Amino acid sequence: MDAKLDEIAIYCALAPVVLTGLPAWPFAALVALRQFRPAGVGGAALRGPDWLGGTLPFRWQTCAFPLPGLGDWLLRLGRERGGSAALEAIQQIQFGTLQFAAARRAARLLANEPQTALPFCGAVAVGTNALTLACLKPSGPAACAVTALLAGPWRDVMFQSAMPDAYVLARLSAQGAPLLLDIGHRRAWPLALAGLFGLARNPRPSYGEPTLQSILMQPLDRRIEYALKRLGTLSDYAQCREFRELCDCLALLAPPIELRQWSGATMSMLTRPNDWLAGGWRLVHDLTGALDSLAQDYRALTSPVARRRLLESRAERVRQLAWDGLPDYWKGIGSELAAHWISLLEAEARQAREWLNLAIEAPAVRFVRGDQRLKLRVCNRSAEPARSVRVTLDPTADIVWVHDHARLDLLEGGKEADLGLDFQAASEGAVRIAGRLDAEDLDGNPFALPFAFQIEIARAGRPYRTPDYQPYVTGEGLGSDRVFVGRADLIDWLRGLWLQPDGKPAVVLVGQRRIGKTSLLNKLARDGLSGTGLLPVAINIQGAGSEYDFLSEAAGGMARLLGQSAPELDRAEPYAAFKSFLQGARGPLGPRRFLLMLDEADLIPERRLGDLLPGFLRALMQEPQYPTVLLFCGTTRLKAMGRDYFSILFNTAQFRTVSYLSAGESAEVLEKPARGILEYDPAVLADGYRLTRGQPLLLQLIGANLINAFNEQVRRGEERSDYVDTNDFDRAVKSVVEQETNAAFENHWDDSDPATHRVLAALAWATDETNRRQLDIDGIESAMAETRLSQPREQTFRCLERLADDEVLERDGPTYRFWVPLYRRWVAWRWPPGRVRDEVAG
Repeated sequence: MDAKLDEIAIYCALAPVVLTGLPAWPFAALVALRQFRPAGVGGAALRGPDWLGGTLPFRWQTCAFPLPGLGDWLLRLGRERGGSAALEAIQQIQFGTLQFAAARRAARLLANEPQTALPFCGAVAVGTNALTLACLKPSGPAACAVTALLAGPWRDVMFQSAMPDAYVLARLSAQGAPLLLDIGHRRAWPLALAGLFGLARNPRPSYGEPTLQSILMQPLDRRIEYALKRLGTLSDYAQCREFRELCDCLALLAPPIELRQWSGATMSMLTRPNDWLAGGWRLVHDLTGALDSLAQDYRALTSPVARRRLLESRAERVRQLAWDGLPDYWKGIGSELAAHWISLLEAEARQAREWLNLAIEAPAVRFVRGDQRLKLRVCNRSAEPARSVRVTLDPTADIVWVHDHARLDLLEGGKEADLGLDFQAASEGAVRIAGRLDAEDLDGNPFALPFAFQIEIARAGRPYRTPDYQPYVTGEGLGSDRVFVGRADLIDWLRGLWLQPDGKPAVVLVGQRRIGKTSLLNKLARDGLSGTGLLPVAINIQGAGSEYDFLSEAAGGMARLLGQSAPELDRAEPYAAFKSFLQGARGPLGPRRFLLMLDEADLIPERRLGDLLPGFLRALMQEPQYPTVLLFCGTTRLKAMGRDYFSILFNTAQFRTVSYLSAGESAEVLEKPARGILEYDPAVLADGYRLTRGQPLLLQLIGANLINAFNEQVRRGEERSDYVDTNDFDRAVKSVVEQETNAAFENHWDDSDPATHRVLAALAWATDETNRRQLDIDGIESAMAETRLSQPREQTFRCLERLADDEVLERDGPTYRFWVPLYRRWVAWRWPPGRVRDEVAG
């Protein structure tokens, strides 16, 4: 037993020495010293970082013998291979050996030497983390310049009280602060050994000069300014020029306090770097592209709406930027720049918005005593919609307000609407009207506008005298110039077309029923077209019962113009006889020609007058031996026929639309027939055009109803002036809408199919003339569904487009509204949705 105990004692004494290789330590130290001797590492062929893995200190990781050539090799590596290679070598030394002193000296020298300072500090910035970069701050101005650009979360990490466990701590800097390098592929046992000997710890790092620490908390433009000042002392340093150029570009991109102070940024780098600066140039390129021409476009735009849309689109473009693959150093700077620009653009967009701007226009109306209506026009002079519009009037002396306020649910930007307030005027003279206009925009921002103006309560005018006859013509086409108004532009166009010496162009005039086409033909028949040498002959196709009747009427009209008696045509061969008449008329005509004007020409393609008439009229249009020029009048159906290539009659004719009258012509239609009988207030004339859009028959009907109403008052023995105010006009309009028969409306309704009736009834039900004037197709379909008048969307769209082409509906962008508001009133009154449903069911 004693012998065995002695053997165990000897084994325990020798085992540590033998197993740890203690006898070989001197030999290992000599080998390590030889591998890292200054002459060996400083040879002509520089070895790279990969060489470290095969050396003894990296195989025997507890080797702490000083290696005299290690620091010189690291410095030379940084000079010749760049900062990234030197950083990689230092990381390998940290993770695999205990050669901290040599790495510390090399890091200090690399961060200060002109040839390596910026490349090495840049490599640390893009290859490690904020805490590592913080350890280099005391090393010199190059490290401070690179560190100053730290942004976002990186900056916050530097000021945490404890360092994260994810980093290896080693004492490598000059002041003993820890140099933190990325863990990468480190092994666990060297860290444990370093902890065992107190070489790894978690202290709060020392951040060097307080000036840089305070600068790091400043905005990016201040930090760039600090970095540029530091770089100003490093003019002879490698990469200083390139880094300074990059900082200048970043300074141009650093957002100003106000956008108008920014003059734009351009990227003009001298070289295309592939080193640590490449990430910075990439974010400059991306952000410059997102902000391209922003300053110029912003200054070129004048309206707040356009500026706001520009800013919002650029903010969204910046928000979409992504710098995938960039080092966290540059990604943090890019994210900070993008966040600042998004905040600046959105703030500027809020300031660039157009605020609500409403105005009240006082009517230029002469009021009289008694019951009156004050119409105030609310104008939205901004592009922003206004809602909850309310006009409230203050109590007024000598006036009793029936309603002292009026409301409007919604008023679009650039639109206007009239609000009516009824009152009773007791005395004559000037009266001051005051009140307040209140509204809000869609975001709930309030708008208020006090207003005041003066109105005149005047005498009622001259006494009204009953005329001998009804001055307004409401049935057939106008047959004299006493009531004919307008169409001068159309007459001038026809004259210019037919003044040409050669050719005989045919014309097709199309338009709604009762729009004034027949009146225009009557005007041409009375006055002709001076200078054209055309002798007009007007024929209504509807009044001709046969081909013979038509040709006889045409020949008779032509003969009368030549001072001849009407020829007798052969009933069996009327066409041949008519041709003979035309050939015989060439002599008396001389250079002149007949203008054959055919009203209700829609009936010709329907073969109402036989199958031969369309071809015969085509011959009169084109063949030069016939001294005729043709003018057709009809509905818009003729336009569709003209687009048909196989239409032998209209496919070569020129089309022109007979549309509504202008505002001035509309006023003349009311005033001209009743001069000396009625005196119209200017507001009445304006309302007449607004409600009829210059539809001549409606204007004649309104005038006729005014005459009838005034005559009835006189017959009842009431005192009546000749002055037509807005109340008189409103009553006449109501009578026109609700009278038993109204050809202006009924003709179009009767000519339309049930699908069109559904559309018109739903649109009339869902809209009005103040709050909701128009709807898009989705709104119309919703109204049709609500009123149980639904039909396929394609059918509704075709109806809407046809109604717009016929000028029954008016397009306003994607929306539709009634062209003539009185037609909407009539449809809403005569054909409500329930009655249309009954019509469809029947």
